[in-house]
Amino acid sequence: VWVGARSKESSDDLGIAPGDPERSALVARISSRNPSAQMPPMGTHLVDDEAVKLVRAFVEELSAPGRRVANLP
Repeated sequence: VWVGARSKESSDDLGIAPGDPERSALVARISSRNPSAQMPPMGTHLVDDEAVKLVRAFVEELSAPGRRVANLP
């Protein structure tokens, strides 16, 4: 996974915007239960608030586009 990469939804959205969880599609998608946007796409009707908090903290700690993030599934 490369941080600073554009998401598939829009060339303006960053999949992960280093240091800016509000611009990160990943944070938006795990925070959503909209069927067309939520991640994971099926199997849950509730947002995992603890997971969102951890991912937001991770994104906030990233600093530079192009930084390699290792060992992510």
